[in-house]
Amino acid sequence: MTDTAPARRASRLGLFLPLVLLALAVAGWSVAWFWLSRQAAGRLDAAAADLREAGYALTWERRQVGGYPFRLSVTLAGARLATEGGHALSTPRLEAVAAAYRPDRWTFRLPEGFTLERPLVGPTRVTGRLMRGSVSATDRLPRIAVEGRELTFTPAGGAVLFPLASAGRVDFALQSRPEGPDEAGVLLRIENAVAAPGTLLQRIGGDPKGRLVWEGVLSQAGALRGSGWSGLVRNWAQTGGEMRVLQGEAAVGEASAKVERGRLTVGGDGRLRGE
Repeated sequence: MTDTAPARRASRLGLFLPLVLLALAVAGWSVAWFWLSRQAAGRLDAAAADLREAGYALTWERRQVGGYPFRLSVTLAGARLATEGGHALSTPRLEAVAAAYRPDRWTFRLPEGFTLERPLVGPTRVTGRLMRGSVSATDRLPRIAVEGRELTFTPAGGAVLFPLASAGRVDFALQSRPEGPDEAGVLLRIENAVAAPGTLLQRIGGDPKGRLVWEGVLSQAGALRGSGWSGLVRNWAQTGGEMRVLQGEAAVGEASAKVERGRLTVGGDGRLRGE
């Protein structure tokens, strides 16, 4: 006759340990995400304060922060950026998104378009199939890229019409250049543009679609700061800032102009000077 020892009860630690570790990881990431979301809101408030000191007013009616768990999203309703001189950009809705692990790079879009306000000219409503861009923080200037597709420009009245009625493509880019210690590259491209009826551009080129390409390099880019647009340009010019034109081309109908090289700056009267 043999004795049989009772079987040992299997430990449940191996079963519950992964679940406990997963719960701790989720809790830790949730705390980190909420901290990042508060940081994003705080940076936006700080940016608005810095703009006020520089002569700009960034306001919004409502702000919503979300994107949990892997993204950061900020939605501004009724956002408006205005200068002391009366120029302004406003939009019913601005949506910005960043990866939680890259809070220094944001992509944004304007699903309902925007309105451009200019003194003595009146507002112009801009809508399109696509309006988006990106902003990346760098050691010097931020890297900015903006693109629009199938845009329509609708003036709401004023002394001067907006030059364009529509544009198939608009691209703008601004970024620091590694070649120079304080240089920034600027690119503006407009394709398949149609001049607004009754404007000087329409009388010169007629009704055919036109294009514009402008590429240059800004020196003393770090001096692009000041109270309002006029103060910004004045400070930049006083430090010796200039634009080296790499290429410039404009064509509407049978009228065209082309610039291959040149240097431009701003005089004390606010007018462009140079070749």
